[in-house]
Amino acid sequence: MKSLGYSKFSLLGWCDGGTVALLLAATYPDSIRKMIVLGARSYVRSKEIQVFENTYLTNFKKYFCQGLRDINTWSERLITDLLQVYNMDYIQKIVSEWIEYMLRVYIKQDGDLCKQTLPKIKCQTFIIHGEKDALAVLEQSKYLKQNIVDSKLYIFENGKHNPNQKYPEKFNKLITDFLLGE
Repeated sequence: MKSLGYSKFSLLGWCDGGTVALLLAATYPDSIRKMIVLGARSYVRSKEIQVFENTYLTNFKKYFCQGLRDINTWSERLITDLLQVYNMDYIQKIVSEWIEYMLRVYIKQDGDLCKQTLPKIKCQTFIIHGEKDALAVLEQSKYLKQNIVDSKLYIFENGKHNPNQKYPEKFNKLITDFLLGE
């Protein structure tokens, strides 16, 4: 951002992009004006590892059928969307590498993706979560709210991991009001 001439800017991150936004806000607290995170997580729980490894099935299976690792069990709609950009081999490789990374974080860092850095975040933070998100459970957003000063939490009732896609008008109004407000 400095190369582009911006010394202060806002962040919006969804899912793992939300975790990246949290890390950026903690690392460069004086550069971030405001931040919005959606479906973000700051740690990995054992139940998530079990879902990734296909040993614990929840309502998550409505989207992925039998866990993340075997992409052949994912919903046809999701695969069709991804195949517009990537090929199957690439999707399988990236998913496997992501799961291996999460397992390493869980084992070697006690699941800590960025928990220890949350107190360093100084900017106004808007945490958005889908009530029925199976990828990043509501507990994650509540933890962020409790551990980031000057943060607020909005929960989309019946929302899943993509309330930005399912409720675009409401989502856009919420983030616009937050970014333009004082």
